[in-house]
Amino acid sequence: AKLTGCNTSFMPKAIIASCGTELSKGAQKLHEAMDKDVESEDSIWIIKPSTANQGTGIVVCRGNELNHLAKTLWEEPLPSVRDSKDEDWSDRLSTDFARRRYKDPWEPEEKRMKAGDEVVLQEYIMPPMLIGKRKFDIRTFCLVASVGPTLVLRHQELYLRRACEQFNSKELSKRSAHLTNICVQKHHPRFGEDCVWDLNRFEKYLSERSNSGLLHEKILPKIDEVMTTCIRSILPSLSRKRGCFQLLGFDIFLDSSGAVSLLEVNRNPDLQPHTSRLHRILSRLVDDTLEVATEVNLRLKRGEKKLWPLDAETGYNMLINED
Repeated sequence: AKLTGCNTSFMPKAIIASCGTELSKGAQKLHEAMDKDVESEDSIWIIKPSTANQGTGIVVCRGNELNHLAKTLWEEPLPSVRDSKDEDWSDRLSTDFARRRYKDPWEPEEKRMKAGDEVVLQEYIMPPMLIGKRKFDIRTFCLVASVGPTLVLRHQELYLRRACEQFNSKELSKRSAHLTNICVQKHHPRFGEDCVWDLNRFEKYLSERSNSGLLHEKILPKIDEVMTTCIRSILPSLSRKRGCFQLLGFDIFLDSSGAVSLLEVNRNPDLQPHTSRLHRILSRLVDDTLEVATEVNLRLKRGEKKLWPLDAETGYNMLINED
């Protein structure tokens, strides 16, 4: 994005490293850019391996832990979704169902980083916006329906992914408090419907706190800008073949003021209906995506250049519409 001259101020400070030396040097440069001591306990970072998914291998750490991690990250097994230094869920299980679920946990196979595998070292955004003292992020969807002519859309449906544990910046080892990925949270005994909010529930929450304008006047317009900027930065590299389309999952984070940051973009977003609310959201998303992809492909097959507006009534809004 930077190479194309796009404004990337919505992205947290980050570097990519493929070995311990690069991680240490990159961390030093980031701290200098932020005018912080690399050994500071005040700075918090998140490390994400590019070879893993579903929360595996993600580490939340302080600046003074980075040098140690640089020496061990490519040698030791990656932490799994169930790893935690100070969490003991077994004494908090209140139902027979939860006890059975805990005794028969999902156990991922051990994963290790290989030499040359990349990680992203990313600034941990502070202070986060909290709901009920718990962190959350927003998963929203972008559809690249066609390239040449270009049609890019954002779906109206989105959802909040809430942490099961209360946020505490002094306890970074609690993955269920700091990582909002559903693949991490769903193994927690408290995971349920209240861990996933839709747009209406979030809007109601903000309205109850006399902050109803934040969503439609600040957050959603900024998400549109983020999506548009990201897609424009990669358009030259995308396939222009008729019939090609891509559904992307954008993970959005809000700080305590409501400022929008982009955490990452997923080219294979999770479409599993982990809750009844997710089932409704994702069912509509999939149906609408197929409707759009089919109509766009038929129009292109007929030689039409104008793709928008569509005949199909869907939950998609237009972001980019160009010949």
